[in-house]
Amino acid sequence: MKWFARPLFGYLIDRLGLIKPSLISLSLIGLAAIMGILNQGQSFFLYILTYGLFWFNLGAWLSIMPSMIKAYYGSNYYARVYGMIFTAYGLGVIISTLISGSIIDALGDTLYLYISILGLLGFGYIFIYKLKSYEPLEDKALNVSKIKV
Repeated sequence: MKWFARPLFGYLIDRLGLIKPSLISLSLIGLAAIMGILNQGQSFFLYILTYGLFWFNLGAWLSIMPSMIKAYYGSNYYARVYGMIFTAYGLGVIISTLISGSIIDALGDTLYLYISILGLLGFGYIFIYKLKSYEPLEDKALNVSKIKV
């Protein structure tokens, strides 16, 4: 699924800009989390569909983030900022796996993982709506002092 999402969301970004495809992806992640809550392991088909939607959106964000970074930071700082974001993504993969495994071990149910995903989506929506008010840089000079390494 991930292989299909990257070109699809690249196309959507070219046609709709950055905000709408980002909101579409967040909505699909929310749909997958709700499907996981409702399914509770009862239907193998719904489990595969839920898992597929999560992986689909991983591919979507691997397409959205480079475009978003270039639009908001410019090509002069693209490599530096993208490197930080991709490093954070790698650390997030490791840490989130440990946290989610610990939650399942402690509570014995995936319901709490899906609820936490829905909670994190709230932050994602707020972040995307805040981005709507910022003007993309289009290679204007960036105040480097605001970038923490």
